[in-house]
Amino acid sequence: PQQHGSPAPVPLEESVRGRTDRPFGLGGSGPIWRQGVDSSIGCGGERLRTDTIRPIHPSTVESPVSEAPSSSAAPVFGNILEMVGNTPMLELQRMDTGPCRLFVKMESMNPGNSIKDRIAIRMVEAAERDGRLKPGGRIIEATAGNTGLALALIAAQKGYKCTLVIPDKVSDEKIAHVRAMGAEVVLTRSDVEKGHPDYYQDIATRIAAEDPDALYIDQFNNAANVAAHHDTTGPEIWAQMDQDRKSTRL
Repeated sequence: PQQHGSPAPVPLEESVRGRTDRPFGLGGSGPIWRQGVDSSIGCGGERLRTDTIRPIHPSTVESPVSEAPSSSAAPVFGNILEMVGNTPMLELQRMDTGPCRLFVKMESMNPGNSIKDRIAIRMVEAAERDGRLKPGGRIIEATAGNTGLALALIAAQKGYKCTLVIPDKVSDEKIAHVRAMGAEVVLTRSDVEKGHPDYYQDIATRIAAEDPDALYIDQFNNAANVAAHHDTTGPEIWAQMDQDRKSTRL
């Protein structure tokens, strides 16, 4: 009960006006708070105008392009590599895209958290088919990023040894990550260019030449790299957008 002299209770919607700790798009029956150009809290912590913030109820938010049936269940996989590809599409509805609709393909939902999972598994499987990579062999690659993570994951799953030649500018966290996945790391100089004996791609080539059981993946000159997107990424986007081929430009 309200005590004598105490201020009147503030309605719930007013009490949360200006809050920025609720993510956009949360479900439920309550309002979703949209913030305009002015923010309730400035960069320096000062209070700013909040009159541009207004509640938006879920019933007024546009529905996504398509909705999966509520009864559908996520698939069960027998191997983590089966989870590569077939990533979902997301329409960005909280950005000013002018007359266009903007969609992104969520490649971070691949098991290695990047689009490089696609090319890595395609390059490894191509080498297996043509006999360049034999059971128990060694995968070697020059990499400064996510391709190395993807190859380390695939090597661990398929029983290959993996050696990654990495420039010393790469973060300690990424290096620790691939090592934790079982890869051997060879650090090289990052201040030299191709043709120098310490250039990371040249070192990878040399290491592979010295080991008869090794395969240098060579992502930059590997036809399976491009084929991965031609055969999977592109067709997936086309099917997910469900557009008329004669009237759509992607």
